[in-house]
Amino acid sequence: MSAFGQTGIYSTTLDKDGLHHLRQILLRSGLPSSAVFWHLIEMAWSWRRSTTNSMKRSLPVIVVATLHMNLLFVASIFSSRVAHVNEIVLIRPSLCGWIVSPLASVSNRIPGQVTQEALESSNALAVATRWSYTQSLQYSRNCYQNTSAFTLDQCNKYIVPRLKSRVNREAPCPFKEGVCTTAAFEIDSELIDSHIHLGINAYPGDRLQLRKVTSCAPFPLEEKYSSDWTNGSYGEPPGMFHRYYYIGPGFDQNDTINFSTLPFTFQITAYNITTLPGSGVYNAFFFVFSPGNLTESTFQPIEDFYRDDADVNILSLVNSVAYTGEVTDPLFKAWISGEMVPGPGQYWISNRTLSGLGCVEQYQFCSSKSCTNLVGYYQLNDSIIQSLNLNKRQSATFKLLQQALWASRIRAMDTFLAGDWLLAKDKLYGNILLSSPLEENHWQMEVANIHNVTLALLQRRIVEHALPPPQNWPLAGVNKYISPPELPDEKQLCKIQMIHSSNYKSFSAFGVAFIIFGGLFLIGLNYSLPLILNRSWLGMGENRYRRDHWIIDSMFQVHRLAAEGRGVEPWNGKYDDVPVTREYAKKYHLGNRKDCELPPNPVTLAPASSSIHGALEISSQNSEQIIEEGGQEMDEEVISARNSNQHRATDIADK
Repeated sequence: MSAFGQTGIYSTTLDKDGLHHLRQILLRSGLPSSAVFWHLIEMAWSWRRSTTNSMKRSLPVIVVATLHMNLLFVASIFSSRVAHVNEIVLIRPSLCGWIVSPLASVSNRIPGQVTQEALESSNALAVATRWSYTQSLQYSRNCYQNTSAFTLDQCNKYIVPRLKSRVNREAPCPFKEGVCTTAAFEIDSELIDSHIHLGINAYPGDRLQLRKVTSCAPFPLEEKYSSDWTNGSYGEPPGMFHRYYYIGPGFDQNDTINFSTLPFTFQITAYNITTLPGSGVYNAFFFVFSPGNLTESTFQPIEDFYRDDADVNILSLVNSVAYTGEVTDPLFKAWISGEMVPGPGQYWISNRTLSGLGCVEQYQFCSSKSCTNLVGYYQLNDSIIQSLNLNKRQSATFKLLQQALWASRIRAMDTFLAGDWLLAKDKLYGNILLSSPLEENHWQMEVANIHNVTLALLQRRIVEHALPPPQNWPLAGVNKYISPPELPDEKQLCKIQMIHSSNYKSFSAFGVAFIIFGGLFLIGLNYSLPLILNRSWLGMGENRYRRDHWIIDSMFQVHRLAAEGRGVEPWNGKYDDVPVTREYAKKYHLGNRKDCELPPNPVTLAPASSSIHGALEISSQNSEQIIEEGGQEMDEEVISARNSNQHRATDIADK
């Protein structure tokens, strides 16, 4: 199409030099732009001493050919990306859903009324959930902390290797002013897209985004919020030394109906320090307040720790480890030194019974139109969600994400991992009490790890919904207790979950179809456009010479002219796309290289009065004879042009 336009632009009724005609023939040839570019350079160089401004006149066409080559290069890059084959595939599950147990609800745990089936389903849920947490913990260690491991197969399970977060090491204290001993460490997942990051395949209008923000800071739990060691305690006989901690009244876990409270948050005894599971190393446990759901809360925070827009998690850490170097980290601080004999020599231990770390968790959902506020998990109620104006597919996606987030809370993580998430355990000398010293900001590493484990679990839970683990758990098979979704849009989510799989390959069917049919359209347009325009008003009247030049410069018409120069004639279709010999199956050849080098035949000029007029008379007779023998009517313009040439020749002869 570009060549057709340029040929029309350069076409003219005036006489032009050989460079012009060769350029027209080259444009008409249909050669690729790279060949046109090269031949134009050759022509400009060869004609530099045989005509004026050969390079300057060829430059516009050279520029267009260069642009066309670059356009093809860019198009080839995009076409390769459109047809890119990858390992992202859709799951086609035979079973979809999560394990459901009636005992997951506290209200159903009535002594004497728990059935054997409910107990077995609870066992299956507990074991399967524990397995999911341990797998997520390992995934977080390999793929969140160690970004160089992205090439490992174990980091290519999900649609993205990890959910990235933004870190603020100088965030404000998440509690009342003056509570925190250092600046808070805040880690923000930013918006996690259900399609891009979690692999729920959907159009942009059916997607959701969620966000999780975790903010933590150490605080003086023992120095400010505990009692001295007391002989005798609440409900305990004298002689047992206790220490009470008060960050708010604790809920009596034996009374889940009236939510009766205790005069302390929790207590610890000297006996507990040495007999708790894993004692002599680390013991970590959280106390939780969830606004909007007291059943999930273990205490009611005092003003210093109260938040009505976030889940409050208070970590209490028992540190009975001896370090081979001083530790200045505010959570694991160990500055009392001693001498270990026999042993490695000097060591350092903590002077605290418990250390405290306060954390808040907030969640946010966004549609394409609006977002909720950052709130606690149980504050994502119906009234807040209605403000998003979700369609049916988005509502089903929200329900799925909300259920996955339930297991991604710090409370759930600590319940099932029981302190295994602590990175400080990696530096222990096996089962003995010794450890390598910790970094001065080790508590921030622990917070980041907590956040990463919950995000890794979010990724796993979304995939496990559409592809439950195939293992049979101890005591009960997992498939028996999986509850499939019921609503049509919820069922559809099982069929649109994307994962990485090396067993299959995928490509964009739309992209391939676009390339094929788009290419066919351009090919058809390339061949049909000159035909259409030449037969429209653009190829008639005053513009007819453009159409004639387009036809005459074609390779078929150039061949005809070369054949006529060798005496091969007559021809039909001199102004058609393809000329043919008038004689049926006429045989001829155009000679060889030797023929092309023969000098022209000598011409003898006869007297004007006799030879020229005689030639005109013979030419006129031959012309009339050809017309009669062919049985065809010659174009009036051709006859007129021949008569004009005869008159001019007569004038020359007369002179």
